[in-house]
Amino acid sequence: MSLTEVPTREPFLQSKGGATSSSLGSVFSPEVALAALEKHMAMIAFDTRGNVLWVNRLFANAVNYEISDLIGRHHSELCTRHFASSSDYKELWRRLNDGIFFSDKIERVTKSGSSIYLEATYMPVVDLDGTLIGVIKVATDITQRELGIFGNKRYSGTKIDQESASY
Repeated sequence: MSLTEVPTREPFLQSKGGATSSSLGSVFSPEVALAALEKHMAMIAFDTRGNVLWVNRLFANAVNYEISDLIGRHHSELCTRHFASSSDYKELWRRLNDGIFFSDKIERVTKSGSSIYLEATYMPVVDLDGTLIGVIKVATDITQRELGIFGNKRYSGTKIDQESASY
């Protein structure tokens, strides 16, 4: 699909026959789905030059900033110096501006300069005319997993009881 082709939005719930379930469809409206994402995922939005336009509390907390301190900052300020000055960094933004998403495990830097690790997806955003208007990143902080610790126990890669886990 090119940037000029605007995708149609499919309903979140469909019955086996393909018809949207009216009794459940409103539960998964785009607004409700977005609210769920914002509640459980670290999210940040950038303009096409990499300047922060919007950030949610989970992302701000992960990098130890106040939300208001992140607005207007450049994406590179959240990256390691080595990555921000690399050809890979320039290529990331070239591809995002070409409408190509990116998803991977990444290292970023907190306000104090400490490293954090995120499982992140960067998604180019187009308007109704198909013009690229920005990039949204959704992420999960996986620092404890990457460092091999989870609370007082070493993380072994096995499923951890979520009710007893403290995030």
